[in-house]
Amino acid sequence: MEHLREFYANLSDRKKIVLWVSVFFVLFSVIRITVWQTTKGGVPGPKYFAKKLASDSPEEKKFAIYEVGRLGMKSAVPSLATIIKENSDPEIKRAAAASLGKIDRDKLVALLDETKGNEKRAVMETLIKLDRKNMYLLLERFPAEDSETKKTILSFADYLSDPGHSGKILEMAENTSEDVSVRKELLVMMAGRQIDSRMETRLWNLYYHDPEDEIKKLAYTLIKEARKKTAD
Repeated sequence: MEHLREFYANLSDRKKIVLWVSVFFVLFSVIRITVWQTTKGGVPGPKYFAKKLASDSPEEKKFAIYEVGRLGMKSAVPSLATIIKENSDPEIKRAAAASLGKIDRDKLVALLDETKGNEKRAVMETLIKLDRKNMYLLLERFPAEDSETKKTILSFADYLSDPGHSGKILEMAENTSEDVSVRKELLVMMAGRQIDSRMETRLWNLYYHDPEDEIKKLAYTLIKEARKKTAD
């Protein structure tokens, strides 16, 4: 407060006038907005935003989606889930997924079993944005997913390039019941990653025992690259 007094005292008369005029206009604007809101029925509340989730206007719907998420409205969870599954606008789907993740993460995770295609991608993308560690959840689900979802999960894992995912990626590549093209893609993702002695042993096992020649070749390539890095 003392600094403010000194600052004001050091101002010229002209600057003091400018300062008070500025303060007056700020206060006037606040009062005018308050009066306008009062005459229009007050500041919109949770019920208003819940109602606007069903609006035909994309702008109103999107704004309502963001607001129910900001307010943490649990009552909006069913509507957000419906929007994710049924709305045709990808941007609105992502907005609904983001708000649902803020309100109820478990429900967002449950939607992984209730959605497919673009809807499921929006859910997975949101989970990763909420917490990169959710990538481990997606990797755990990988074996049971359809081919389209597997490709999406791989694209996310490749984008994140998290060294902590390497062990799980190699584990999935070792699964001989998995489609060969997917296993090859998994091993290609291992290129450039840190490969420790235990991983190298597992790669040797693929080289000597895997039934697919292409997998053997890729495993051996990874071993050579890892040894070259160690030598350098």
